[in-house]
Amino acid sequence: MGTDLSKLPVWGRLDNATGRVLDVPLTELSARGNDQDKAVAESIRYDHRVSPARSGLLRFASEQPRTPRELRHALKENFESRVRRRYDPDFALEPLNGGPGGNIVLGGFAARGRVSKKLLLARLLDLNGLAPVLKWAGEAPRNALYRRLKLMRPSLTGARSLESWLDSYLLGKSRDEQSRFLRALFALMARFRAKHPFQPAWVTSWIQFEPYLSQPPEVWAEVLGMEKAPGRWLVMLCYEAGRVGTLARPTLLDAGTWNYLHFPSPDHLEARDGGHPMALRSFSRREPLLPEWLHTEIDYRISDWRRAGWAIARLGTGVSGDLLSARRAHHKRLSDTYGPAHIDRWMPSTLY
Repeated sequence: MGTDLSKLPVWGRLDNATGRVLDVPLTELSARGNDQDKAVAESIRYDHRVSPARSGLLRFASEQPRTPRELRHALKENFESRVRRRYDPDFALEPLNGGPGGNIVLGGFAARGRVSKKLLLARLLDLNGLAPVLKWAGEAPRNALYRRLKLMRPSLTGARSLESWLDSYLLGKSRDEQSRFLRALFALMARFRAKHPFQPAWVTSWIQFEPYLSQPPEVWAEVLGMEKAPGRWLVMLCYEAGRVGTLARPTLLDAGTWNYLHFPSPDHLEARDGGHPMALRSFSRREPLLPEWLHTEIDYRISDWRRAGWAIARLGTGVSGDLLSARRAHHKRLSDTYGPAHIDRWMPSTLY
């Protein structure tokens, strides 16, 4: 006999009329997909943070999607049109995030007092990910921007070209030289943001992340659940939550078009505690789970880098991990932290 789908949640809910239309493609992914597909399917099943209002905005070619391809297309379209390229992304709108007691923890009317504006946030910025900004800055009529900022125009014909350009400004340079370069990059980012929203910015708690800064940059990415190729430049920024406007607990819909590294947060947690990134390395039981939130993009300052202890580094090796092992380890860490009764009730420990 097959699985009784009515006993499997969709978006963390059993009684979910809008979500039940996903049962067919989710079952297909769980049965025949690769580990990445199965991870996304599992997150859709258990991510209770996606409200009925948000899940109802997913658009499909037919009323009853039958294939994983249709589901993938709907998630991609939703992220690009309703999150990535909006000044008012869905994660920042209270009516779409559960209203009072929902995902917004700073900036909304119902969020007052849930998170202090003085909370120090940490953002790990991947400079190699700024290729869209650099390409835009080099197009007419903006191609004078590089000259005004005293920067060479980069060649963007491939990843190695951008890598070499960043190396020329950062590798072996003094802090003053690096500061001048980052100040120019921040200026380009601010100009780009004024014309082209590029959401969201992912952050964690500075106080909880700071102890990892003494370790190699590969560890920075590993503990935040980020896969990275070698040679990428990572910069840590630190700033107060009051700068960001709206701070929210993330959902799978905010994590990209098909993010298999995203892991939902348990359904009994307070939104102010955020989510928890799935680490790509082994942890001792004494190491606490890091929190994660997201916010709309802001303009950055050199003082944000200074406040983070001038932390900047080039990855010597790539960062990756075995996906199934990482998900099982994260589930175990959640159980160790909050108790197996809570976690197994929300998401069974069998996983896929």
